[in-house]
Order: sequence, then C-alpha cells, then structure tokens
Amino acid sequence: MVYYLNSVISPIYTWVPITEALDRAWEPYVTKGGKHDAKRTGITHKLDFPIAQQTGLMCGFHVCHHMSNLSQQLASVKSTTFDASKIRGEIAAFLLTDVINPKGQFHASKYKG
Repeated sequence: MVYYLNSVISPIYTWVPITEALDRAWEPYVTKGGKHDAKRTGITHKLDFPIAQQTGLMCGFHVCHHMSNLSQQLASVKSTTFDASKIRGEIAAFLLTDVINPKGQFHASKYKG
C-alpha cells in the first residue's frame, strides 16, 4: 500500500501522474523478484490519509511529522519490513544539506518570489 501525504493547502490536487508511474513500475518490480504480497495484483493507493494542512514554510517538518504519525498508526507493518532509522537518517541528511543550508537546492529563500 502506498500512502500519499500532502499537507500543502490546495483546492485541486491530482495524484494521477504519480499513481500511474507507480502502477507502471509495479509489474517490472515484481518480475525482477521485488518483495510483495503474492495475494495482491497491484498497488493499493491511499490518497485520503488524514493530515493537518501546513501553514508557512515548514514543509520539511510536516513531512517528517506525518511520516512519524503514519509509521505509528501502521501496526500491521513489522519493524523488520523496513529500516526506519535509515529512512529517518536519509530524510534528516536531505533536510540539512538541501533545505536548511542556504546553499541547498531547496532552501526556502529561493522560493520567495
């Protein structure tokens, strides 16, 4: 199951491009031996995960916060299924080098119009 977390306030938002891309990638992934539940025929997309809308430029915080909430709510996912500490480390490294760092590719000052 793929959970989509979107905390950006927007009246109209379509997930179609990303859901279609993931659906197209599913069959080659399974064909090459990718880990999956054999009972399922494809990917389940959960587009209505309840999250608070962000205010201002705290996008990185909200992404991490919502991922943390999601991982706590997914009791059916075993901790051996994925390495949460590695994922958190990669997100933290991204935030430090590309968002917080003034020379980072996604630093907020570059998007202040």
